[in-house]
Formats: sequence, structure tokens, C-alpha cells
Amino acid sequence: MTKIKPLMICDENYDLKTSLFGVSYLFALFVSNIFITPFGDVLGRRRMNMLACGMQTVCLLAISLSLSTDKTNYYAMLAMTFSLGLFSAPRYNTSMIYANELSIPKYNKLLTFLMNIALASFGIAIGIYFYYVKSVVPLMYFLTVLHVYVTI
Repeated sequence: MTKIKPLMICDENYDLKTSLFGVSYLFALFVSNIFITPFGDVLGRRRMNMLACGMQTVCLLAISLSLSTDKTNYYAMLAMTFSLGLFSAPRYNTSMIYANELSIPKYNKLLTFLMNIALASFGIAIGIYFYYVKSVVPLMYFLTVLHVYVTI
């Protein structure tokens, strides 16, 4: 009988630090959906979308630049991940609202379904990337360039 090699080996110190990035991003999404996203109606959706895109670009640039140095500050990275999540929710929500308002009403459910499939596929692609590449630096540079392009 052959032994199955585990895909992930748990290390208490490393896994806790790594999981805090995901927790901080998801907690920021939660806080942002409750407190920041409603400002889209006050400031205007276009302004909110531009502000969120700009702040996400700044966060991605800061993360990319800090990863390219030899001494990366863990707590600064955690704060930047939290900030990135904080400005992600308004941008995603506003973008989905725009897309639904511009579409034909009978296709709104289909459009929302397809946008959620696209977001989920991106998450799966990130998981596959980390399974094979194991380095975050090229991905962060790609995401930063892509985000700057989308913002402009």
C-alpha cells in the first residue's frame, strides 16, 4: 500500500501568521460592507468607485514594494492587507450595481450569477497559482499592474 503524501504540512507558528492575512482581509470586508459601502450613496457611486480603486492601488503598490525588499515588516503587511480588504467591498458592490443597472432587467440574475462565478474562479486560480508557484511576489506585481490599468 502506498502512503498518500499530505498536501499541506502544518506548522503552528507559520500557519497562524499566514491565516491572519486571510482573517484580516475577510474582517475588513465585513466592516467595509457595514460601514463604508453605504457612503457610496452619499458620495456618489462614481466617486466611491474611484476612491476605492485608488486606495486599492496604493495598498497593492505598498505590498508589492515591501515584498521586494529583504526586510518585510509583518505587521505593516497585515495592515496593508486589512486596508486592501477595507476598500475592496465598496468597489465590488458598486461595480456589480453598475453592471446590473446597465443590463436588461430580465438578465440581472444571470449577470449577478456570472459575476460571482468570475470572482470565485479568480479565487480558484489564486489557489492553483500558490500550489505550483509558492511565491507571492510575481502575483503581486501582476495584480498591481492590472489594478493600475483598470483604475486608469
